[in-house]
Amino acid sequence: MIKENIEYIESLKRFGIKEGLTQIKSLCNTLDNPQNSYPTIHIAGTNGKGSTSTLIAKMLELAGYRVGLYTSPYIHNFNERIQINSMSISDNQLDILITNLRNKIDNQNLEATFFELITAITFQHFKNENVDIAVIETGLGGKLDSTNIINSKLSVITNIGLDHCDYLGKTKKEITLKKAGIIKSNQTFITSEKEIGLIEILKQTCKENNTKFINANDKIQATKISNNLDQQIFSTFGLLNETLTTPLLGDHQIQNILTAITTIKNLEGYSISDEDIKKAINETIIPGRIQIISKKPLIILDAAHNPEGIQSIANFIKPLKNKSTLVIGMTQDKKHDEMLEPLASQFQKVITTEGNYKPTKATHLADKVRKYNGNVVPIKEISHAIEQALIRSKKEDTILITGSMYMVSDALNYLSKSTLDSPLEKIKGRVI
Repeated sequence: MIKENIEYIESLKRFGIKEGLTQIKSLCNTLDNPQNSYPTIHIAGTNGKGSTSTLIAKMLELAGYRVGLYTSPYIHNFNERIQINSMSISDNQLDILITNLRNKIDNQNLEATFFELITAITFQHFKNENVDIAVIETGLGGKLDSTNIINSKLSVITNIGLDHCDYLGKTKKEITLKKAGIIKSNQTFITSEKEIGLIEILKQTCKENNTKFINANDKIQATKISNNLDQQIFSTFGLLNETLTTPLLGDHQIQNILTAITTIKNLEGYSISDEDIKKAINETIIPGRIQIISKKPLIILDAAHNPEGIQSIANFIKPLKNKSTLVIGMTQDKKHDEMLEPLASQFQKVITTEGNYKPTKATHLADKVRKYNGNVVPIKEISHAIEQALIRSKKEDTILITGSMYMVSDALNYLSKSTLDSPLEKIKGRVI
């Protein structure tokens, strides 16, 4: 039954995204509004919200709390979206929840999108499991996002960039106004945004809601000590004065960590020690975010799905040597040229490919790549694209696999299930 239920949920993607809270309110009403049964932290932002959410949840978990975590999309399997204390919801639990809600939808003639159904199921699961607090990541936007029926203790906007412009607005100002919709009355709000004009919009929204405004950049700073392909070591000053080690790579992850620290330090009613914070930062690993799959050859996976994300991975790989192949796939709604330019010229060769959700055709993407790198080959199947990248690479080479989260998920699942010998020196009988 679980397979059928997952297929049912996935089939709802064909109806797309529907802005507004009417349907999610109806769904949750049929469940007696489980989202009101526990405190929540609400997190939005163009980039970093998934990492920041995961870090916050881990800090609370290590402090002894029972913590729900809702993020999207997933990397390995559907269940990863819904976690309690780092453990994904079981197939049996998910099956029961989906079946129950499907019956209510049918009996009461309700409608639901893909994200609305998952959100309602998540809220119910966290109630069933008696969480002490839940960390809820928005799906898209803020004001009209399905998660925005919670009355959070604290809300966070990591940053504002140009993504999902068809839904959120064509300018950063318009997007900020939409994302600011998660700010509730008489709470605490935290951001790491650095653009003054956008900060003023967020401050004004807080003022209108009698909400405390905190800019993490004013409360805590960091100085990097060292970094390699395994970890980063840095010192923090301000809210926390510590030397920290994280397996999360890239300067942007240090910023996400500072945002998480600021959030935890301003969360009233919970006791989280500096040691809990330090340990959580040291232990948190997030698949698909500058993830090192192999060192010989060096294979990096990163779900850089918008211009800001692409710039972060472009900065990370800049000092690396022997950049042989870029494997990239993007969804149809992205700013292709803006995302291709920082990366394509850094590699000897580019392979364009396709993920499983609204992909840009590999041939079409290859045409765009040629502006920046003439050595490009379109290969639709991600497994074949990776195979070709590996076959033509030497042990000292660097391969980057990036683009949409869906494509990176497909790539990671293929690499996990393939016949590759550690450290990926063989593929399907052929020695690299």
